Amino acid sequence: MLTTVERAQRWCPEPTLWEICQQLGLPRATFYRWRDRQAEGQLVDQVTTPNRQAVPPTPAEVTAVRGYAQDHPLLGYPCLPQGKCKRLAWAMADEDVAGLRPWMVYQVLAEGSLLGRRQPAPEELRRPAPADHPDQRWHTDLMMLYFSRRWFWLVDVIDAHSRYLVHCEVLLTARANEVQVAAQRAVESLGGRERQPGEPEIVHDGGPQYVSRDWRLFAQSVGMTDVRTMPYHPQSNGRDERVHRTIREEVPVEADDTLYEVQQRIEDFRVYYNERRPHSALRYLRPVDYYRGDPEARLAERPAKLRQAAEARRAYWHS
Repeated sequence: MLTTVERAQRWCPEPTLWEICQQLGLPRATFYRWRDRQAEGQLVDQVTTPNRQAVPPTPAEVTAVRGYAQDHPLLGYPCLPQGKCKRLAWAMADEDVAGLRPWMVYQVLAEGSLLGRRQPAPEELRRPAPADHPDQRWHTDLMMLYFSRRWFWLVDVIDAHSRYLVHCEVLLTARANEVQVAAQRAVESLGGRERQPGEPEIVHDGGPQYVSRDWRLFAQSVGMTDVRTMPYHPQSNGRDERVHRTIREEVPVEADDTLYEVQQRIEDFRVYYNERRPHSALRYLRPVDYYRGDPEARLAERPAKLRQAAEARRAYWHS
């Protein structure tokens, strides 16, 4: 590059050094640094060694790699182009199974459609099927609220199928017996409705209020199935976590509010959330439409309403 710049200066005296470097895409600072290093005898051209084509693996090595990958699915996962199956390749090298570089192992597995395979997750770790009817599965959790110069606890129960807030209550403390009483009130809201055996399933994050013997006996006594989510996996109780975020964003709680005022705001929000607030996950219907209504009938009403509105607009502008 330095020789190119010098030749350009000799053959084309008009352009300045700045213009020559700009045309070559070479920063002037880099040019001066290279020139100084050349004067000190420290500038050496980088020699690129051409890549030699690797000897392909033998059929025996291919069979060994594929068999080892199938017998050790966790070692080969994830086996992505960026990783080149390093864990699997070096494990086989250490055990004298096959002496192949990671990228060669990747190619062998790719040709055998074995990339990214692993054993299926245990039954208890699989995500359950979505609830397909009301009161099949409930989610419950606690969140903290600060007012009246102290912390309070909000416990809520939400229906998984309809996102209906079955019950919300502000507690003075988060003792297990108070949480059980709140859950009992949620069950009592069902009245005399018929329930399938074991329903609703009550899903929680395994907090101290939900792992006691008294809680398990309570769930059995009211006919519920106790379900604990995986540790450190808040997504398993994501519906309730999302409700907590909405409450924080939409329910104003002031530091000097009383317990009665906050409880009334929470109950007003519960009614609004259930009966007036459309949800994108519910095709922009309200939770009450799914919980105790006929969502398909409500959806069928919308095209007729839009046609009536369009006809009214035409009549207005043509009158």
